[in-house]
Amino acid sequence: MNIDEVTKLCVELSLNEEEGPLMSLHGDLKDDGVKHMALRTEREGDIKNMSFNKAAFWIRILNVPLLCMTKDIGLFLGSLIGEVREIAVGPLGECVRKFIRVRVVIDIDKPLHRILRVDVM
Repeated sequence: MNIDEVTKLCVELSLNEEEGPLMSLHGDLKDDGVKHMALRTEREGDIKNMSFNKAAFWIRILNVPLLCMTKDIGLFLGSLIGEVREIAVGPLGECVRKFIRVRVVIDIDKPLHRILRVDVM
């Protein structure tokens, strides 16, 4: 999109008095919005030079023995798949389901594996 197309869209999206009365935002609300947008737009580098080859997925690790349903085991098994971002655990650090849920960042340039078998014995 070039600058002329963006300008045209902004003109079409602007509010007119005939669509209803225009109300101004409170000053503090407006300042909070500006601060929030500044945080969202401060990134390093140019978007053309960024790579978008990683994605985060929630995975389920099934058939784990009951004594091994802990955050540490989830971290270990998740690290075999990719970079661990988060583990769904209960308040005491145990996994409270029939499986361990782990959020893992995976390089999506490589083929995904359906199953990863681990021998724990």
